[in-house]
Amino acid sequence: MGKEERRSEKRREKRKQTQQKEKVSLLPRPEEASQEEAVKDAAPEEPQVPPPEKDSPRPGKPALKRPKEPSAPPVSACYVDYENLFYGVKKQSYTLNVPRLVRGLNRITRGMGGEGFFKTAVYANWDALVPEHRRAQDDWALVGWRTVAVPSKEDYWSGRPVKNLVDFVMSLDIVEDAHVTPISHFFILSGDNDFVEAIERVRRLGKKSVVMSLQPNLSFRLQEAADEFVILNIEEITGSEPPPIDTYGRGRIVPRLSLKKRQGESVDHFQALRMAIEEAQRDQNTPSVPWSVVRDEYFLRVVSMTVEEANRFLEMVSGAGYVEAARRSVAGIGAVLYIKLSKI
Repeated sequence: MGKEERRSEKRREKRKQTQQKEKVSLLPRPEEASQEEAVKDAAPEEPQVPPPEKDSPRPGKPALKRPKEPSAPPVSACYVDYENLFYGVKKQSYTLNVPRLVRGLNRITRGMGGEGFFKTAVYANWDALVPEHRRAQDDWALVGWRTVAVPSKEDYWSGRPVKNLVDFVMSLDIVEDAHVTPISHFFILSGDNDFVEAIERVRRLGKKSVVMSLQPNLSFRLQEAADEFVILNIEEITGSEPPPIDTYGRGRIVPRLSLKKRQGESVDHFQALRMAIEEAQRDQNTPSVPWSVVRDEYFLRVVSMTVEEANRFLEMVSGAGYVEAARRSVAGIGAVLYIKLSKI
């Protein structure tokens, strides 16, 4: 063997010896291991403390309950098939009273947790009604409800009406509003079974439908399809007395407004106007009321003013911001000044 080979063998042996020494040094000595175990046995165990619960009450004080957030009232809309209602009332020899009907419908929606109607629409072929009731569209417009004129489908040769399209147009509006508006409760005033498909589509969207009708007009299929149904009392929606708004000059209603005053005391004009507006709003069940009705039927009955003085007083009060006044166009009448109390 050469010198170089011997040197390489010596180097390998030294490396092995150093590696064995390192392995032995890493292992714990028996004396040190016994001492560590004795220390662990002598040390007391630390008690385990459970983690604190969230929103845990302090000791000695009762837990406070968080108040529940009030749920938002349902958003409702009302769709009226006027011809179905009108001819159902006429068959029983009654006269439909629109303000009474509107008050009853508002009472029904408030009884179900709502705060009035988000949208209202009355559908009819107004020109096809009997002559003495063709101006019923004005009665609905004066109480603030939107009217929709729906023409009838006529025969091409004879020109006679063969199909009423009110149910079709009304169903389209119901389904469209169910998709694009936040309305959750749909009130349908009709008894025709043509609305069954629309009600089923509304239910698929997770919304509620309520059918209102007279007992003879209510279809069994429509009653079964609706979530709820209400039978209208014909005596509560009819009457021979004129409505609160004197549309045709057939007579006037004495308002319930009365300001008590002693002899020699003057009536506060602003208080009288405020009470007159509130009483007219209550009678007509609408936030905005015509100024001519408030002035002639309520305000001038308790104050000594002329019509011109009352108009100037309204301008002064509305200019100060206590009353909101705006003109609206009413079909068959023209521009009508509507007023309501401001929220200030």
